[in-house]
Amino acid sequence: MLSFSTRSVFSFQRFSALFLALLVLTMISSAPAQVLTGTLTGTVSDPTDAVVPNASVTAVDVNSGKVYKANTDAAGVYTFTSLPNSTYKLTVEHPGFSKTEVDKVMVDVSQTSRINVKLEVARTGTEVIV
Repeated sequence: MLSFSTRSVFSFQRFSALFLALLVLTMISSAPAQVLTGTLTGTVSDPTDAVVPNASVTAVDVNSGKVYKANTDAAGVYTFTSLPNSTYKLTVEHPGFSKTEVDKVMVDVSQTSRINVKLEVARTGTEVIV
């Protein structure tokens, strides 16, 4: 006949509770982090479709006002990674060209938004707003 003392049952319950707590903590810590950002990229070109390297590109989060800056590479490509999900105003500038702005640029979670920008040759005091 099996005999269990109150002490051994209590020890088993404590062990079971501790094991369950450790199991839950392990599951929580190994859960993948939720990604709440996206990517914004594009190519900057001139009126002849030639790429514009080293153009200054600024993305402003219209909800928070936070400013992100990048420059185009030798292929005229700019990339903003890990931008918070939001709506942005994109501004592209380069000497010899008019400043160009693009409103209502959406960056969605885990997505890549592509906005290509064609710069206009500058005339004194001109600004292009798209």
